[in-house]
Amino acid sequence: MEHKKTVCLIPVILFVVIYGFCSGVYSAPLSCELELFANSTDSVCFGETLWVDVSIDIHSHAPPFLFLILWGDGDTTRNFLLNPPWEFTRGHVYESGGDFVITVRGWLPAPDTCADTVYLTVAADPEFIVDAGPDRWMFRGDTVTIGGSPAITGGTPPYHISWTPPVNLTNPAVANPGAFPVTHTTYTMSVTDDFGCSATDSVRLMVDAPPEISNVVFWQTTDGSQQVTICYDFNDDDGDSAAISVAISSDGGGTWTVPVSTVYDTIGTPPNLGSGVMPGTHCFVWDLGEDLPGVESCNFIVEITAMTGLRETLVVLDSFLLAEARGITFDGTALWVNQSPGLPPPSSVDKIFRIDPHSYAKLDSFYYPTFPYGHMEDMAWINDTLYLFSFGMFVPDVRAKIFKIDTATGFMVDTSATIFPGSYTGQGLTSDGVNLWAVSSVGSCYKVDPHTLNATFLYNADTTAGGDTVFVSGRNSDGAAFGEGYLWLVRNQLGYRIFKVDTALGIVVDSTYAPMSSTSGPEGLAYDGRYFWYVENSIHGGTVYRLGTHELEVSTYSSRGCLDSRDPVIVIDPAICGDYLCGGIDYSFLWEVIDEFVFPYTPCSLFISYDGGSTFDLLAVTTNDSTYLWSPVPDTFLTDVVFSVSVVDSFGNPGYNESCSFVIVDAATPVEVSIICPDPCGVYTSCLPQSFILSLYDSSGAGIDTMRTYFTLIINHLRGGADTIYISEPSPYLTFFSDTLVEVSYNHFDGDSVVLTLDSVYNIYGCSIPLGVPVECSFISDNSAPYAAPEDMFPVPGSWNFDTVISVFVNFFDNGAGVLDDSTTMELIIWNDGVPETLFFLGDSVEVTFSPGESVYVYARTIDAIPQHPFCSCPPNVGNASWSFYVCRDNTAPEITDVRFYQRTDGSRLVDIYYFADDIDGDSMYVELQVSNDGGFTWDVLPVTFITPSDTGWVLPSASEEKRITWDMGADYGECDFEESDIRVRIRGEDGVYGCGW
Repeated sequence: MEHKKTVCLIPVILFVVIYGFCSGVYSAPLSCELELFANSTDSVCFGETLWVDVSIDIHSHAPPFLFLILWGDGDTTRNFLLNPPWEFTRGHVYESGGDFVITVRGWLPAPDTCADTVYLTVAADPEFIVDAGPDRWMFRGDTVTIGGSPAITGGTPPYHISWTPPVNLTNPAVANPGAFPVTHTTYTMSVTDDFGCSATDSVRLMVDAPPEISNVVFWQTTDGSQQVTICYDFNDDDGDSAAISVAISSDGGGTWTVPVSTVYDTIGTPPNLGSGVMPGTHCFVWDLGEDLPGVESCNFIVEITAMTGLRETLVVLDSFLLAEARGITFDGTALWVNQSPGLPPPSSVDKIFRIDPHSYAKLDSFYYPTFPYGHMEDMAWINDTLYLFSFGMFVPDVRAKIFKIDTATGFMVDTSATIFPGSYTGQGLTSDGVNLWAVSSVGSCYKVDPHTLNATFLYNADTTAGGDTVFVSGRNSDGAAFGEGYLWLVRNQLGYRIFKVDTALGIVVDSTYAPMSSTSGPEGLAYDGRYFWYVENSIHGGTVYRLGTHELEVSTYSSRGCLDSRDPVIVIDPAICGDYLCGGIDYSFLWEVIDEFVFPYTPCSLFISYDGGSTFDLLAVTTNDSTYLWSPVPDTFLTDVVFSVSVVDSFGNPGYNESCSFVIVDAATPVEVSIICPDPCGVYTSCLPQSFILSLYDSSGAGIDTMRTYFTLIINHLRGGADTIYISEPSPYLTFFSDTLVEVSYNHFDGDSVVLTLDSVYNIYGCSIPLGVPVECSFISDNSAPYAAPEDMFPVPGSWNFDTVISVFVNFFDNGAGVLDDSTTMELIIWNDGVPETLFFLGDSVEVTFSPGESVYVYARTIDAIPQHPFCSCPPNVGNASWSFYVCRDNTAPEITDVRFYQRTDGSRLVDIYYFADDIDGDSMYVELQVSNDGGFTWDVLPVTFITPSDTGWVLPSASEEKRITWDMGADYGECDFEESDIRVRIRGEDGVYGCGW
């Protein structure tokens, strides 16, 4: 700033004439005459020098003369004039305004004394200062106010004001006009007051042409790398550089939460993003897949913003209430705000809210009562993890610790050691995307590894910025955030400010006031890529503030288009997946591709692997969402197969699905079948029911599925119609009793014709096994055994034969299968004098020589014409015939003596009969009891009921052994009315040989 003062001169001539005289001679005191002449202006401007000119008229020359000037404001100027010329000029600056009397005195010291005094009057103007305002940058098109505040100080009003040059000013004759220059301009303010004094000052306005962003375009590579090239044109008429930022929305501008952290600034002349970007065409590459995986949309908006200016001033754009808010962070989508009353435990129960930064709706919240450490301070988000910073004042043992939080449960999963030494408490916590940064209450900064939670001291940010000391005298750092390449710290006490810290140097490079709606002071700080957020903690309330940058020239241009970081999703119809497939059968593979950029004509590649997925062969190339008909013909049995579908969308993103696996079963080998029904087919069976026995063997090795073996059984009844039965397992007619044997049975009747057909066989993998030849078997049911009539037996049963050489034969008959000629056997038991002898013969006839008196018992057995087989389920039919015949001889009759009987007296009506039986020949005899109830007149009543022992029937003779018969008379006669004398008994005995002719 320049200050120039101009003195207004008004010529005033003051003549002072002093009359005097002097007498005497030199050697005596001389009288002298001194006459002073002085002149000056009668007014002076502040800061200018007032000059007084003095001349001397001396009538006597007796130097030196002594001079004194009293300026009227307390200042004095002395001068010794030793030599002519006898005049001088003296100046003085008045530092206050007013009217002053100037006294000029001159005198000659004794002994020659003479003096003169001159009085002048001067008016001094008050201090007069003009301020044109500070030099500053502005943007073209803006209007700024120039001139100080105030622009004029002191002087004597009224003032006359003029600005030069007078162009692009709202009014060049006022103290504070609006200026809107189009180029760099220096404006000079000239002011003259009523006293006539003038002052000037200049201000330089440096006009910055606004940045201009245009032609924003972006495209994604189609090689599947999911990298997006973004280009734009940046122009600035002044050639200034700008800070270029990018914002991306995937939903058409509804939200701008897409992270842009993976940028490859390698196209063109860097930098293409961030600070120091020069005008020109710029491109950079953004890794869409890294920052925003799994998204496809045609509603992407890429917005490029250029910002130019000298400083950033944060202003509140919006706010919402949240009681006792203390810490805040941003996770890329939502805000996390910590609510803490700041009380000692256990009173302090903190809560965390997840909040939509657009609607301010509370999306989620949870308490974390598992921290008995007093209240929590700031928060940070990194690597999808939430970190809390404890204040620790109430519990010194856990002071300034970082807690790693599981946001799903609200529980702590890890904790750090104490970050700060001594008594410093935990305050600000933030993340630069790689590390955590922890800040103490006095601005000590520590870098913290988020994985190990180990801290490294960096520096103290306690420095001066803009005449303001950051953290001294209890001025706390209560929040921290990374944004726009700097670390930002918020101060809570004694002047709420936000400081911008250069992390490379560890110094504060700028600061600004933190606007508040109350006096509680700011706490946590966060940055979401576009705005700063901080919270105000108050016991009676709390506010969350959103801050924006001001006094920045901004140009924004956006472009809309399609991007795709989502691999196509292929959904295979699981109908045949995970199953067994049979060779030689057509199967339909169905699949669907879900992707916005895969179209119906997009080719899909189908691959097949016969080794469980180790190697794949191309099967076919077809179009999307189609059906592929495939018939597996493997080389080996039980092949593990994987079916794969792959597709590439129009952005080159590959998608594939190998989830469909199955096993191919080679069912082409016919099953081997042998059947017994019985063998050979068409013969008779001999039992009810007769079973079919089949041997089923799958030579492929898969094994028979006993639940899927199907038969048809037809029974044609001899009398009546036919029954047709379809048999499958489980069924009472079908039984598997080994791995390969199956028994099929059904109730049939004698004479029925039975036919069994094997319809189909499946293996255990569900594959139909071909039959080598048709399998069918039938038989006729024969359940009648062979028989022989008495007339077909010789000798005739019960006959007496006089010859001793006799041909014994039997003739068997069968109504069904017939009789096997070689199956008849005969057994002869020959009794001679009571001693048996057994003879065996094969065939149906035999000639045997007997002895007189022998009795013969014949037993003949034969089977019908059904052959034996190991798998027959029942024996053949057996026919039997038995009879007796006798050979005659001479004979002595038996002798019965001493017959007597007694009725028991116990009321039992039992009668004991005694006798002796003898035979001279020793033959056995047949003894019977005869009873007469009429005194022997008739003997036609025969006893029926005998009580053991009972010597009746065939007995052996014994002359010395008495025989006894106990007869139950009461059982046979009941309550008959006859006397004992009416009863007669006799014993009749016959010789067992039935001797011929007696």
